Amino acid sequence: MNRSSLWSSGGYCCEWLWRQRKAEDVKSSEGTMAESRVHNQFKLITDEPIHGFDGDDVILPCHLSPETSAVTMTIRWFKETECIYLYNNGQVTERTGYEDRLSLITQKLERGNVSLRMKNIKKTDVGFYICQVNNGEQKEEDVVWLWTGQRGYRRNYLQDETQEQKLQREKSAVELVGLKPIILVLQAPWT
Repeated sequence: MNRSSLWSSGGYCCEWLWRQRKAEDVKSSEGTMAESRVHNQFKLITDEPIHGFDGDDVILPCHLSPETSAVTMTIRWFKETECIYLYNNGQVTERTGYEDRLSLITQKLERGNVSLRMKNIKKTDVGFYICQVNNGEQKEEDVVWLWTGQRGYRRNYLQDETQEQKLQREKSAVELVGLKPIILVLQAPWT
């Protein structure tokens, strides 16, 4: 693994560890896939870190596995501990400062794609984004890392997250629920 020549000086990110974690997630979920389908359970799958430059539009990838409709599920996106986007029963609420910059790809919700589209990214958008999907009693979450410019350090945010940060995240989502939602009209892909 001699990739150090590809990295600039400063913070380091080990892509091999990221890929290894994802491979382990797939291995651990393979044994429960058949059981998951029977009980309508799912796992969240994210992708490698996402890179963009100021002004770019990016997609923070996240989807349900096995492929399951997310249309009736509650989908929350957090930037670290702050809930920035909430989809619930076809209604969307966005945190102040993110208005008209965030959206789900609603045509793909039926196939379990809960990726977040972010328009016109800024340096202040750099960080860890947590996708959380709730369906009845089941709550799953995974992390996507957005960075701009040079490569930086990546850690397993959810694993390192303190109980206080988890509670702060939940409080932030409750606060966002109190804001006025935007009504979305979902159009079936066949119309």
